[in-house]
Amino acid sequence: MEAAVRYPEYFDQLDRIGDDIQRIHRDLLSDVSGLGDEGFLARLTPYQSTLRKGVPIEYTVEVENPFEYTAEAVVKVILPKGWRVVNNLLGNEIRLLLEPLGIGSAEFAIATPEGLTIRRARIAVDITIDGYPYGQQAEALITII
Repeated sequence: MEAAVRYPEYFDQLDRIGDDIQRIHRDLLSDVSGLGDEGFLARLTPYQSTLRKGVPIEYTVEVENPFEYTAEAVVKVILPKGWRVVNNLLGNEIRLLLEPLGIGSAEFAIATPEGLTIRRARIAVDITIDGYPYGQQAEALITII
């Protein structure tokens, strides 16, 4: 507390730095506006799964187009080592054509290594829309018993 009394300008400086960081963050996100109230463009369902060894896991990914024009979305399924997408000709990559401000969806299944027992393993989807990379926008948790 003594520093606050001796150097009140220090806290003013911290406030200015914080304001600058917020402004820079807003400016950087201005090119990717339209992320909605929650700030995410994708949803992966189901969020949590518990299943027996050797059973494929089926998922649906929904992707929202933040643009007012038709755009292609590239969805990359991010998996732990040894896991794989089994019902997609493009492997871990899914391509969707999204209507302006619309939502597109795709289904895929994941196979896990034989004999694996794990609690709350994470998978994710990395989203690129119209060449703009948005990063990992959704995750799901998997428990295998």
